[in-house]
Amino acid sequence: MSSKTKWKYGLKGAGSVTQRCPVVIGETALVTFNHGQGSNFQGTLSAIDIETGEEQWRFDTDHFLNEPTLSNDGNIFITCFDGSVYKLGLDGELQWKSQPSECNLWAGTIIEDKFFYAEIAGRSRYTRALNANDGSILWEYENGGHSYALATDLLERIVHCSVSGGFDEKTIILHCLNKDTGEAVWKTQYAQYIFQPLIMGNHIYIGSRGHVALFCLNTGGLLATYQIEDGIAVTARPIKTESGVVFITEQGRIFCLNIVEAKKGILRQRTTEFKQLWSLDLTCEVKARAVLTGSQLLVISEAGNLVKINSENGEILSQDKLTGFKEGHGMATYENDLLISVSKDCARLSNQI
Repeated sequence: MSSKTKWKYGLKGAGSVTQRCPVVIGETALVTFNHGQGSNFQGTLSAIDIETGEEQWRFDTDHFLNEPTLSNDGNIFITCFDGSVYKLGLDGELQWKSQPSECNLWAGTIIEDKFFYAEIAGRSRYTRALNANDGSILWEYENGGHSYALATDLLERIVHCSVSGGFDEKTIILHCLNKDTGEAVWKTQYAQYIFQPLIMGNHIYIGSRGHVALFCLNTGGLLATYQIEDGIAVTARPIKTESGVVFITEQGRIFCLNIVEAKKGILRQRTTEFKQLWSLDLTCEVKARAVLTGSQLLVISEAGNLVKINSENGEILSQDKLTGFKEGHGMATYENDLLISVSKDCARLSNQI
């Protein structure tokens, strides 16, 4: 299927530009650009008309921004590396700014009228819930240190991993919090780094170094692990497909697993195990977060190729070279087209899906 670039948007005059994944709401693409050098950090959220590529508005800050989170009522929440959280309307007007933190933040998540985020890097300690209406603090939970991305069951629980302690004596804990109170439902200490969780039903899927793990959402108990090569890490969030869960390593190995129940031993005790459905090695790093659309898994390779994979069997459907590729940042879909943030620009490519 042929394709063409419908439009391309970039920040004119900006230097050292990186991006986050684009986010689509209605007929608007929200694209985060971080730019500047030395101590002159700047972040820009641009709203782009998805049909024409024209800028509708932009919101500028004095530090790097994460990708925005959208609420069901059409508002935009975005976290900043100076500890700020901003709420914007779809017209780009600032509704409130809240800054209870003094350190970097992950992108947040929202359930009902609450916005949740965790602190990262140096001086990080807390997971917080803010009132989505006015930005006031509803609760804060001391998680102990640097955190990875939040996951939610969209009902009552927030799950994420944190790392605390010195370089040689790290403590890694998987936390499950009540969304209304911030109290710990359970905490599970783990011997190795674990990264970004995916919640499916009563299970938590999460990548680690040399393996991936499955935890029980209700108890925090470890149910199963699946070993991969030593030294290889799955730091990206797993991706749910129709047939299983896809994991992507930093080194470009992609594999799909599902879980099976079995009875083992003399007492025929019920156990849970991972079963591999397929595996694929791109032989180079994956750049930017993968996107699933229907049964197609789209990834950007280190070589600058847009790789389309059948998520049911791991077959590579196509590999198309991205013009002017230097660095991949993320993708989003719109109708049959792909919004792709690479190098300094965000572009709309037609007929990609």
